[in-house]
Amino acid sequence: MRIIAPNITPDKETGAGTWTDDMLARAIREGAGHDGRALNWRMPHFVFRNLSDEELAAVIVYLRSLAPVHNLVPPTKMSAEEKAGMEKSIAPITSPVLAVDQSDSIKRGMYLVRIGECVGCHTSHAAFNPGINGGGNDISRFGTRAFSANITADASGIPYGPQNFIFAIRTGKGGTLSPIMPWVAYRNMTDEDLRAMYAYLRTLPAAKHAVSSRPPFTHCTICGMEHGLGEKNKREIPAGIKMDPALYNNYTGTYFNEERQSTYIIFKEGNKLFGKQWETAPKIELIPQSALYFLPPGWPVPVSFIKDKDGHITQLMEATDYGVLHKKIK
Repeated sequence: MRIIAPNITPDKETGAGTWTDDMLARAIREGAGHDGRALNWRMPHFVFRNLSDEELAAVIVYLRSLAPVHNLVPPTKMSAEEKAGMEKSIAPITSPVLAVDQSDSIKRGMYLVRIGECVGCHTSHAAFNPGINGGGNDISRFGTRAFSANITADASGIPYGPQNFIFAIRTGKGGTLSPIMPWVAYRNMTDEDLRAMYAYLRTLPAAKHAVSSRPPFTHCTICGMEHGLGEKNKREIPAGIKMDPALYNNYTGTYFNEERQSTYIIFKEGNKLFGKQWETAPKIELIPQSALYFLPPGWPVPVSFIKDKDGHITQLMEATDYGVLHKKIK
């Protein structure tokens, strides 16, 4: 596989100068190249799908304003299998994407956090996950290594208030943040937008996960990795309600989301309900909080089960605004 970023300046011979506005729009929000091919997932169209029509238009106008650069780059190369996977992720946008209510700081913050793809870096990729935006993602860029910070409202995250959050983004936390965190770009955001982001982040589930990029790196029993402050963490199983174990048979099965190509496998062992996010993944116990809402310590988010009109469980929903539906397929 070879992924090459294309020339998107308005140069007509080697860049995007002959592409229509619609071609640019589809590439940005749908992952379809100007020639109809599926773009690699490293072009995060699944994030930019959330761009409102108005702001998408502004991005395109800005791209048209750039000075043309004559630079012919080699094409991206992917295997047939990789291309097939990318093609499944293309989903046309068929209805208007409206601008968010600017007067609602949490909705505005949600929009900005999604566009910034904070979850991609700040959610661990470890087999046992501390939680969405709970940090600990091991990232190497530009010859530098860092572990992403916990940006939830837990005491081990960012409970320090909006003004300190603004300071952290404006100054790179006084110059202590790794350059892998692109605060040099985000520092240009307005105070209002940064406050909105902070307000939204506080609505997400708090993850107990102390993380630092500074050595010594010690074993973390939560994520299983070695990182700064790892020794301060302890894996805990949350409390749950009592349920008749016989009811767990209603939840078992395989749940699948075609667009994301993601799977949940739910099964019963003894008197407990467990799940896996893929065949070889570690099994995680699902702790019931209600008849349909479960906490799975080790997954990024809680999950809810959804019944049809006849009372049969037919879907699994990741229980945050990031969450997607998974249909029960067997």
